[in-house]
Amino acid sequence: QELIGMALGNFSSESNSRINVHIDDEISELFIDPVQIVQVLKNLVENALKYSTEKVDIEVSSSSELVLIQVRDHGRGLPPGDENQIFRPFY
Repeated sequence: QELIGMALGNFSSESNSRINVHIDDEISELFIDPVQIVQVLKNLVENALKYSTEKVDIEVSSSSELVLIQVRDHGRGLPPGDENQIFRPFY
């Protein structure tokens, strides 16, 4: 919760009103680089807000020894056929 709060603290209250956060109650501690993960979350949420007019969902879940952090927007997505181009620089 603390890391997500740090990432979302960089957005306006209007932007934050579009963000839904759900964190699995069973997750207590993670051994990750907090500076890097906050930056990754900020980048993903910024893009999701930019390309979607609807809500953005952040979900943190766990199973076994795996923690999954998902940032989902509900935008229109990529045009068909662009999937192979997405990792080209400046595409």
